Amino acid sequence: MLDRLDAEERFALLKMATGGLRIGVSARLAKTALAFADYRAADLALKGVPETERRNFEFQMAAALLCLPTGHPAQAEEHLLAAMQLAPTNIVAPLKLAALRLQASDTNRQQQARALLLALRTNSAAKADALRMLTEDAGRTGQGAAALGYAGELTKYSEEFRDSLLRLQVVHRFQRDDYSAALVELKARAKANALQAYELAQWLRTSGQADDAEAWLKLVPEIVRQQLPLAPLYAGALDKEADWAGLETFVRGQNWGRREALRLLFAARALRGRGNQLAASVEWRKAIKAADKDLPLLRDLLDIASAWNWETEVDELLWQIVNGWPKDQPAFVTLHTRLAKAGNTSGLRTLYARASQ
Repeated sequence: MLDRLDAEERFALLKMATGGLRIGVSARLAKTALAFADYRAADLALKGVPETERRNFEFQMAAALLCLPTGHPAQAEEHLLAAMQLAPTNIVAPLKLAALRLQASDTNRQQQARALLLALRTNSAAKADALRMLTEDAGRTGQGAAALGYAGELTKYSEEFRDSLLRLQVVHRFQRDDYSAALVELKARAKANALQAYELAQWLRTSGQADDAEAWLKLVPEIVRQQLPLAPLYAGALDKEADWAGLETFVRGQNWGRREALRLLFAARALRGRGNQLAASVEWRKAIKAADKDLPLLRDLLDIASAWNWETEVDELLWQIVNGWPKDQPAFVTLHTRLAKAGNTSGLRTLYARASQ
């Protein structure tokens, strides 16, 4: 719903949702807008906070979080430092400050960030986050011994899967001899949990080990493979292999909840691959209907259909997005390019008319 409104309309809606119309605009309203990545509405909210109410932790953090994605790192740092003064024991602001300074081009600021993280490492509430950041920073800067040391300390302190995966990534990055054994251990741990299996398989795929990921997914229990977020990933692996019978069998009878449109899309893909065009068309219609009011999901369908070179379906999805979200610039530009290339002047006139509404 928020995607269909302009900034002022979203701002008014958020005021109502957070009680802003009753208690006045607050930092809480800005945080709600930021949660939707709605920076214009967040800016309007913060500007409405009276000067007398700005000297508090909530406002300073909200202001900092608005400055970060909108390209104002210096102002973000000022707000974070103010937040740290207002709430000295709160770990959120110093961790954000360290992350900000690590991204700076100034090596002195990077060193300040590392010193801050080393200090936070002694705080039980911040230790895991500090060690994660130190590990990633050392890995990024090529300091293998430091990265391995921080990662080892992290996994002794934290039993979270993401931390074990981070250590595995470091071991792989610096080509340690114990990589194979560490990978076997993590695979055994992840295969009983759909989210963990998804995270491990995704990393394997993005680190040049796609064949290993796909082979391992076949060893994951079927009941786990059918769960989100793993199910679409496994369906994608079957699609890559052109295993149409296997893909059709896998997606049949499942329900992927909010991702159901993806399951229907893979069903259409399997049926088309097996030459059953009529049944494939039925599943396709179900897929676009299931995604009708969900812009991110429609974009996912668009990306997949584009990768499959389903030209007719791509045009249909682009029109569905443009009709539902006339201000969606990427869809407008892509559709315009396709219509112009095809010499479809009637389609271009319809597109311009839609955009002017």
